[in-house]
Amino acid sequence: MASLRLRHLSPSGATAPPSSFAQLRRPSSCLAGPRPLRSRLTRVYALSSNDIRVGSNLEVDGAPWKIPEASISKETKQFTYKDGAQFVFMDLTTFEESRLNESDVGDRQKWLKEGMDCNLLYWNGRIIDFDLPITVRLTVTDTDPGQGDSAQGGTKPATVETGAVVTVPSFVNVGDDILIDSRTGQYMNRA
Repeated sequence: MASLRLRHLSPSGATAPPSSFAQLRRPSSCLAGPRPLRSRLTRVYALSSNDIRVGSNLEVDGAPWKIPEASISKETKQFTYKDGAQFVFMDLTTFEESRLNESDVGDRQKWLKEGMDCNLLYWNGRIIDFDLPITVRLTVTDTDPGQGDSAQGGTKPATVETGAVVTVPSFVNVGDDILIDSRTGQYMNRA
């Protein structure tokens, strides 16, 4: 396992940071005489995500750092109900409940329907995020009357059972089940 050392330049200019495992050197002209203000400022060296891997050892400001592998797991839970400002998910094998605050769910709540299976992401036993199914099936509860299968391709707004408003083709009517892409909020087709 390779170790990578990152250091800021000391006031004496004695150390230079390595870059891609090759040592960078300051020109000798920078070491003689008073140093300009620019060279006395702290320098920051950026690494790309390709430079840091699990198990990498880094030295930052003279202190060692190790990048351990994160203990992250994903579990499928069913959204069962909303309790005040909390969304309750249940593991259908153990019946254990997990709760997310309304602020954690955010805009995704407009696609969240009771009985929907979602993937909850856990880190160190704590929920850090969740994923909705990519395609969600929702019922239209309010829209202007349809105009049949028109070739013009007109659209109109429609409200679905979760309260979200979606732009749908003009032939969609109240009571129709539609498929929506939960990532974009776009109408896909009738179910």
